[in-house]
This record gives sequence, structure tokens and C-alpha cells, in this order.
Amino acid sequence: MKKYCFISAGEFSGDLLGAELIDELQKIEKDLEFVGICGAAMEQRGAVSLVSQEAVTVMGVVEVFQRLSTLSEAEQKILAWVDRFQPSMAILIDFPGFHLMLAEKLRLRGIPVFQYVAPKLWAWGEHRAALLRKNVELTLGIFPFETQFFAKHQVPFAYIGSPILDRTRKIHAHKKEFGYQESDVIVSLLLGSRKEEIEQLAVICKEIIEDMERRAPDIHFLVVVAQNLSLAWVEGSLGLSSKNVRFLQGNSLEAMAISDASLVCSGTATLECALLGTPLCVIYRMNALTFQIAKRKVKIPWISLVNIVAEKEVVREFVQEFEASAVASEILELLGDLEKRITMKQEFLHLQASLHPKAAACAARTILQHVSL
Repeated sequence: MKKYCFISAGEFSGDLLGAELIDELQKIEKDLEFVGICGAAMEQRGAVSLVSQEAVTVMGVVEVFQRLSTLSEAEQKILAWVDRFQPSMAILIDFPGFHLMLAEKLRLRGIPVFQYVAPKLWAWGEHRAALLRKNVELTLGIFPFETQFFAKHQVPFAYIGSPILDRTRKIHAHKKEFGYQESDVIVSLLLGSRKEEIEQLAVICKEIIEDMERRAPDIHFLVVVAQNLSLAWVEGSLGLSSKNVRFLQGNSLEAMAISDASLVCSGTATLECALLGTPLCVIYRMNALTFQIAKRKVKIPWISLVNIVAEKEVVREFVQEFEASAVASEILELLGDLEKRITMKQEFLHLQASLHPKAAACAARTILQHVSL
């Protein structure tokens, strides 16, 4: 009789986490089959998608309401499969807006549910801790400070280490591998893996690059495009024709590693960049109504994982309303001010020391200790 694991990653970063976790689970349980919402990385490990990531990926409160019928269809398809095949467990990776609703329906069907990457309830939505406590067998967190928060709310929780630290430790890249000279000054731009993020940031990023080119014409710009997005569409959205601008699909970690500075859309990439030791600043824009709602709910003063984990401002954040010239000035300062670069890199080393490695292996062992196969 086949042993199934339902596994769901609603976006690109979750797909990478899921792929790493599948590798580790298969080392222990070779016969376990994975079915769910999967991206390319998970599918390469043999996971089968019931629903595409594109069907459920949505950013912001307003956008969720616009996609309710699509999300409902995805949920019904998943539950029909669950009812038929009765998986031994369900692993829900990040993406709490959709997953917390799904977890309740899975629990009612007697499926042990594991939340891999704790929802950021310490930032907003603290009241949803009750849903985790009620519907999730165990929440697996990747930041050490979360332990105290979830203990306070009596949520079964395990800190399993940082998969981001594991990923960045494997990177050893050089400029020449990407066609640059070691003396070339490179600024990479990582604008997110969602179309909505690109749409919000395209115009301002074009202005930032043009401003920097006027002030420092020898800088090379490397725009990194997520694997799940169309390279041609992103190129067209930014509308840049400069010979100093290159677009690169994938290889985001290598691109940040060879960069002298990076401009990063808030998200996992901010922490990846810091752990690679590359100075950065952060930009973010969202739908105006979504931003007003978020501003009233968010309880912490930062949006980047670098500052959140460090619990202080290590990198500058430019959120919603800002001038291209201000961002350009910050990046040029990161390139030219040696003392500022050294100070930031020292903070990155402290950050690295605060995190634990081998997260996927720990997560796999922890999950299998809680289920009977």
C-alpha cells in the first residue's frame, strides 16, 4: 500500500524549502510519495502537483478577495484527493493565508498537519496563534526568537535551524564565471518572485538604475529574475536598454555573492544576501489599500528579515513612498563608504552566528517522530 505525504508550497521560496525537505525525508522513508502544490524544484524530486503554484500565489489582502473563487477551487481539488488517498501526513510550507484555512479541514479528516516555517504572527495576526494550536500537530520554525513567542501562545513548536543558512553556505561564486572582471563593480537587483511585486517595483527600479548610471556610469547592473517568472516579461516591464544592465534567470544566490551591493525586494532574499556577506538595502511597494491595512496591523518596525532577526536596523528599508534618488544614494554609499561596508558585514557575521545549520534534516527527523507510517 502506497504511503502518501501531502506537501504544499504556495510560492517560489517555499518550493526550494520543500525540495530540500523531500530530499531529507526520502533518505529516511524511501517509499514515501509526495503530492500537493509544488513548484519546479519539488517536481524534480518526484513530487506531483495537484494544483499549480500560480493558481494560489497571491500577494496582499485586496488581491486575496479578488481571487477567492480560484483559491476555493484549489482547496476543493486538494480535499477531494485527500479524501480518496488518505495521506499519512500533510506538510504546509509557509504561505499561512491559504494554509491556515486548509489545516483546519485536514485536521477534521484526521490528517496530522505540520507547518514548516512558522507564520509571522509575531509581526501581525497574533490572534491566529489559536488556529495553529488547534489545527497543527507541530509548527517548525526557522528563527530562534520564535521559540519564546509560540511558547507564550501554547503552540507546539520546534526550532529546526535555518535552511537559508544551509543554502548560502554552499555558494562559492566568482565574477569571472558570469563574464565579469574581478575589478568590475556589480549591483544586483532582486525584485521578488511574484508578478505583483515586479509590477509595483518596475518603474521605480528603472529610475534608480538611471539615476545611478548618471552618477556612476561604470557600474554593472545584474537584474535577477526568479525561475517561475518570464524573463522576457520582466525585461519588458523594466524597459531598460543600457549596455550596463544584464538580466539573469535563476542563480540568485550566486548573483548576490558576486555583487558589491544589492537592491533587494523584502523577503527571503534579504536574509540570503546578508548571509552571503553582500551589503544591501531593501525596497518594497504594495497595493495602496493593502499597505494601509498592513500598516495598522503590523507590530514590528521592520519588513526585512535581516532587521527582524537582528532586532535592530542593520540595513536601510525603503517602503511604499520613497524617491529613486534616495535609494540610489544609499547604494552608492554602500559601494563607496568603506567604514559603512565593514560595519554592515560585521553585523552580518553576528547574524550568521545566531542561526543553526542543517534545518531540512532536523525537520525531516522531527516530522517522522510524530507520525506512524
